[in-house]
Amino acid sequence: MKAKKLYLPAALALALGMLWVLPSPYARMLKGLVRDGMAPYHALTGSIEARARQFIERSRQRRVLADQWAEQQAELKELQRKVLEFKGLRDENAALRRQLNYVSRSPADLVGCRVIARGDMTGWWRTLRLNRGAADGIQPPMAVVSERGLVGRIEATSRHTADVLLISDASSRVSVRVMPSGTPGILEGASRQLGRRELPEVLLPIATFDVDFLSLQDDIHEGHRVLTSGLGGIFPAGILVGKVTGVRTDPSGLYRRAEIMPAADFRRLDTLYVVRYMHEGTLP
Repeated sequence: MKAKKLYLPAALALALGMLWVLPSPYARMLKGLVRDGMAPYHALTGSIEARARQFIERSRQRRVLADQWAEQQAELKELQRKVLEFKGLRDENAALRRQLNYVSRSPADLVGCRVIARGDMTGWWRTLRLNRGAADGIQPPMAVVSERGLVGRIEATSRHTADVLLISDASSRVSVRVMPSGTPGILEGASRQLGRRELPEVLLPIATFDVDFLSLQDDIHEGHRVLTSGLGGIFPAGILVGKVTGVRTDPSGLYRRAEIMPAADFRRLDTLYVVRYMHEGTLP
């Protein structure tokens, strides 16, 4: 066993010795044969080395590209956040400008309020709660309006809050006039007209209102404006309620009934105004 282990070193030593003692021409020839024999292996190892370097370089480039992509995505998200923030500020600024303009051109003494709650314990959106109350001079049954038109009236107050009964409530009645004819009528709450089980306001489409007891002789057409008449002492005269979308004769044949689209958007009531005092003119 030991002899076999010594065989290979002895052979290598013999070969080196022969190269050493061989004349130069034979030694060069033998070295050339060895180089030619080893050339394919050198080419293979060189190719493997080159491919390994290419693989390492491509991996490095992929990591660099991945890092750059991550940075760009982060920058894009930040830009999108800033754009949304800018749009929010722009919309908020536009809303504030509209509110200031509305108050400044209004012929009424208005108290601006924010809606802080919707609905009563049943969850129906027929009432609202505002963030101002008796301490701000608000008391029942003052009218409540949006920038677009009539919303309801104050039903109850505490020192710093006020509850609003919407004109969409079944118990609501508003004395109105259809312009330009001035025909008087009574606007009823929209929920009375559904003829079906009530749904939460958020699930209802934009509800129309009925104005009853209109004269058969007066000229009333689609597009005519409906304003509060001031009769009854609850709602001041001249507040825009909506526009006529259709007219029909009541089944009794004694009067006509007009369907109106409310001016206020009851699905988006955020900032409202309590009318403490109404001068000459119309709202809005």
